[in-house]
Amino acid sequence: MDANALLRFEPGLIVWTIAIFLVLLVVLRKFAWGPLLNALDDREKDIKNALDQAQKTQQETELALAENRRLGDEALQRAEKIVEQARQEAEQVRQQAVDKAKEEAKKVTEQGLRRLETEQRSAMAEIRKSTADLAIRAAARLVESSLTDKQQHEIVDRFLAETTDGQTGSSDSLH
Repeated sequence: MDANALLRFEPGLIVWTIAIFLVLLVVLRKFAWGPLLNALDDREKDIKNALDQAQKTQQETELALAENRRLGDEALQRAEKIVEQARQEAEQVRQQAVDKAKEEAKKVTEQGLRRLETEQRSAMAEIRKSTADLAIRAAARLVESSLTDKQQHEIVDRFLAETTDGQTGSSDSLH
């Protein structure tokens, strides 16, 4: 074979080449191109669905993350409210304890004052009793002695004046 033989124009060979090409094209179109294009379309749909699913999953993840943040913020706010409420309750308990202690101190003070007043009254009654006893003894002495009526009156008046001044002075000093 010659190198020129391959480059030669042969009409029969061209017709058969075109015919075989057309037959091959029809066969490939019917059996290969359809399934191949369908496979490519299916693959394209699968990729598109996967991308859509990935985007949907990303959006759901972002929503879940936002929800988690919101729930975390709410939990933090609730915790802060609970702490604030506990602080207020502790302050109320402390204030109640202070008020109760003040009330108890007031009661104790009032009881002490009442006791003091009672003791003061008792002391005054004792002083009056002692004064009366002294007056009776002084009167008895006057009766026994041989004093004149004028002298007896002067002694009783002086004794009563001294006793009255002593009671008033001691009464004022107790208040």
